[in-house]
Parts: sequence; C-alpha cells; structure tokens
Amino acid sequence: MLFRSVTEPHLDARAPLRDRPTRISYTQLALFAWLMYGLGAANALLRDDQGTSRTMSGLHGTSVAAAGVLSGLVASRLISALGRGLMLRLSAIGVVVGVVVYTWPDAGYAMTMAGSFLIGMFGTFVVISVNAFLIAHQGAGGPSSLSEANALAALAGLIAPLAIGAAAATVLGWRTGILLAAGGMVAVEIWRGRSTSVYGEAGASAQ
Repeated sequence: MLFRSVTEPHLDARAPLRDRPTRISYTQLALFAWLMYGLGAANALLRDDQGTSRTMSGLHGTSVAAAGVLSGLVASRLISALGRGLMLRLSAIGVVVGVVVYTWPDAGYAMTMAGSFLIGMFGTFVVISVNAFLIAHQGAGGPSSLSEANALAALAGLIAPLAIGAAAATVLGWRTGILLAAGGMVAVEIWRGRSTSVYGEAGASAQ
C-alpha cells in the first residue's frame, strides 16, 4: 500500500477538512492516548499505594489489552446497531466511569483492575469509531486526517506521563493527571452537543 500511494498520484489525496466534527474527533482520540500512555506511569504510582508486586501491577496493562481485544470483536455490530455518533457518546461515558473507578481513593486491587478494563474496552470503541468516522467524513482527505489525528494523539501521549509525574510531586497527586482526561471527555461531549447524527446513525456501515 505504501508503494501504491507513492507511485499513483492520481489517487488525489488532499488535506483534511478541519471542521468542528473533525476537531472533536481529534480531541477525543488524543484524550484516549493521554490515558493509554498515562496509565503506564500511573500504574507504578498505584503499585506503591496498594503495596502490590510489579507483576500484579503490570496486570492492569493486561486488563486494558484484553478489553481492547474484546471490544474489537464486537465493535462493528454495536456501531451498526447504535450508530457511530451514539457509540462515541456512550464510549466517552464508559471511559469516564472507568477513570473514576481506577482513581477512586483507596480503591482495592480488584476495583482498579475493573477500572482499567473499562478504560480499555470503551477507549477501543472510541478509537474504532473515530477512525471510521474520519475516513467516511473526509473522503479523499481521510488518510491525511488519520495522520493528523495520530500525530496529536502521540503528542498527548508524550505529555501525559510528564503531567502525571508533575502532579504526583504536588499536593494534587498523580490521580489528577488521569482525571484530566476524564474531564476532557466530558468537555468533548458538551462540545459535541445534543445531536450526534453527523457521526453516523444506526444501520449505517461501521466502516
């Protein structure tokens, strides 16, 4: 595919349209990237709080990955049934719930594992739905929009561990760095507004 894109300029790839739905999608994907990279740093700090071993703490990452696999298996059917717009909204709510569970003060090991699972499951739904929306919405600009979205997500992932480490060194605590992403998800849904039909309605293709 790489060589085809280089040798066939008639494919007419173009710069993406950076309209409101696209900016919202970029932001939502970046917030999930913040969580994914931030959880790596947070798990080490959580291990100290819970007094668990490195192995047990590392299973939080396994929980996220397992949830992602499960989400990937069912995402297409759920998106087709609910529509990408509603799926994005429900996924944002699910991520927020997962973050709250994960960061709950004095939460036990089982509770933080459950929070990790929810973040991984609903966050994967976000990734799948956003990518499908950008390709459908942007047309020939789809590949470029995905590149921009991934670049912003990578930037968020770079900043997240630094922000969590900085928060951990203050009275705010490391949980604040994770909760920022949850607050961002809430803000995105307020920004999105009541109607989600532009992102895809029930019965439309999930691709």
